[in-house]
Amino acid sequence: MPLDKHTLLCVVCDGMGGAKSGNVASTLAADVFVGEVCSCWKPSMSSEQVEQMLRAAVKLANFTVYDQAVQFEEFSGMGTTLTAALVQNGRATIVNVGDSRAYGINRSGIQQLTKDHSLVQMMV
Repeated sequence: MPLDKHTLLCVVCDGMGGAKSGNVASTLAADVFVGEVCSCWKPSMSSEQVEQMLRAAVKLANFTVYDQAVQFEEFSGMGTTLTAALVQNGRATIVNVGDSRAYGINRSGIQQLTKDHSLVQMMV
């Protein structure tokens, strides 16, 4: 999603908790995340401000999904991963929660840029 002429916001959410609940969680997280970024975004932001904004948007999305899972029995146990990149003038700021990964691809090859938040990763 373009935020302005020089800035692109990309987000991937992969839901869990059954077909219906996972779909709800991923859609809700993506909508809340994008909405928060769009309402806070200013082209003049420093890289530190962009990082803080993205982290705050992830926290809001997480809280919203958790709140829905607690309030409604049919959504109990739902959750989602979230990986996002804000790309501005050739520089990407990346945030992630869960095990949906971001990779950098260039002429030298492919490099994993994010670390999984999972039991398996903790064991490694």
